[in-house]
Amino acid sequence: EISRCDWSSDVCSSDLQGILEYIKENVTYQFIPSSNAWKVTVKNNTNETIWLNWEKANFIINGKASGVSFYPSTTGKLPMESINSNHEINRTITASNLITGKGIGKIYNKRSIRKGQKTSATIVLPIKIGSEPPFYHTFNFIVTQDN
Repeated sequence: EISRCDWSSDVCSSDLQGILEYIKENVTYQFIPSSNAWKVTVKNNTNETIWLNWEKANFIINGKASGVSFYPSTTGKLPMESINSNHEINRTITASNLITGKGIGKIYNKRSIRKGQKTSATIVLPIKIGSEPPFYHTFNFIVTQDN
């Protein structure tokens, strides 16, 4: 399984407001970031069924790799989700390693961002389109102070 694409996006906002959108291989990916969890929308614009394997997805924060958990917290195995042609799914995700018995930690601290610190966030989504072999789409973001 070889990564077919790797997008990098510098996001300059202390609150990360707005939608970050990418289109690759006729699939639209939208991300709405927040400090607790990120909303992810995957829209299938192809004529094939798409499968997204949430169990093998990754959320990497400042180099610390983690699995993905749905937000609010879920227990059990995450699904292999199918998306039919011209349909979409919406999920809110966080990094699994942020979930503790005391609650769910923050992906980044807004106060620290305002003081000039940066946070890197990478979301890796395993995708399969129709009969094609599965591959990984990697989305890289840098959270920085708003100028």
